[in-house]
Amino acid sequence: MPATDSEILAVSVQRLLRMALAEWYSWLAHKSTRREDWRGVPVWCKQMPGRLDIPWAVHELPKHVGNTQMMRVFGDLIEHASMSCQSMEGVPSLEKLDSQTKLLLEVLDG
Repeated sequence: MPATDSEILAVSVQRLLRMALAEWYSWLAHKSTRREDWRGVPVWCKQMPGRLDIPWAVHELPKHVGNTQMMRVFGDLIEHASMSCQSMEGVPSLEKLDSQTKLLLEVLDG
């Protein structure tokens, strides 16, 4: 059975989510090497990987495309996280993840 557009987009969103997590952990690890740098990192930045680390989205997002409510909540979370990132220079961007997630939600809404 061929994959639907929503399933293909979900795989892309899942990949971008994993990449975003890797970027955030890498950025935070780099910042933690110097005490002065680490102290300058806002708390919301330190919490970002925890906000993005949603087990069902990281591991099984395509299986959940049929759950519209769950996908909308996920979309809102990504949108808010992306807006937070835009408020501070130098942090990893979530723009690609946000735009791809919005595209997935558009496809799901028909």
